[in-house]
Amino acid sequence: MPNPTLTARIATLGGAFSYSHLAALQWAEKHARFTGVKCEIVLTDTIGDAFNMLTERKVDFAILPNENSTVSRVADFTRCLAQINSLGPYAIDQLWLQIRICLMAHPSINFRNDVIQVLGRDEALRQCSESLRTLGLTKTSSMSSNAAAAQLVLEHPDFKNAAIGPKELAEHHGLRILAHNIQDDKDGNWTQFTVFGYSQTKPTGNDETLMLFEVKNVRGAHWWVETVLVWIGGSNLSSMHSIPKGKNADGFVYEFQVQLSGHVRDRRIRLALWLIRRFFATNVRVIGSFPASK
Repeated sequence: MPNPTLTARIATLGGAFSYSHLAALQWAEKHARFTGVKCEIVLTDTIGDAFNMLTERKVDFAILPNENSTVSRVADFTRCLAQINSLGPYAIDQLWLQIRICLMAHPSINFRNDVIQVLGRDEALRQCSESLRTLGLTKTSSMSSNAAAAQLVLEHPDFKNAAIGPKELAEHHGLRILAHNIQDDKDGNWTQFTVFGYSQTKPTGNDETLMLFEVKNVRGAHWWVETVLVWIGGSNLSSMHSIPKGKNADGFVYEFQVQLSGHVRDRRIRLALWLIRRFFATNVRVIGSFPASK
């Protein structure tokens, strides 16, 4: 049972019943079940705001969307990772949330044909772009969050905008749902969220590690890093993204964001990291290890 005398604060993006809020509610329930500590969720306007609240120690955890199965990584998440140093914060957990998108409008709008423009967060709009085109809704506008879009739709019915988001968001604002499940990938649309905090996790035997590195100006360095992680570290690479960092005298510089199986305390992972730092990569940062999400 949750301990009423203890409360952990969690920062996340968006308003009430945004996808990030739903993910935070899901993780808060899990955290309370395993630790007995109830959680208070603090909603922010942007991913950066949620992350900054954590680095300023105004909250205990931050839960940020990092990757969607249909539109790849979330750019703001990558910018947050760039701020992390050896003192934290650390990635401590991950969870997946299935994304089902509804088209919602002010109760005074009865038909989709009355909608002039669809509002939502850019990543969410891209997840349903084909469906919106099929519905004849080709004019869209990006906002900081789907919750902000829903609020605008509620407050300004004369604009004849619609918003997108989960059905819980429509119910919370009293908006009319004009269409259900408009995500282009009807069953395979999932978003991964990463939980950040300042307490590193212990190995469980089924873990994943998130890390960043830049390759040295050595021929085949990127291939060698992958090879060392797989063959010496014994890891499977679940994701790898390249992030342009700019250009120097040697050419363009890229940082790589990698998620792999194993825990940073595993002997083989430690050996692989030593070899990578010694011969093939610079600015190697382990963001954290955590139990593998299901």
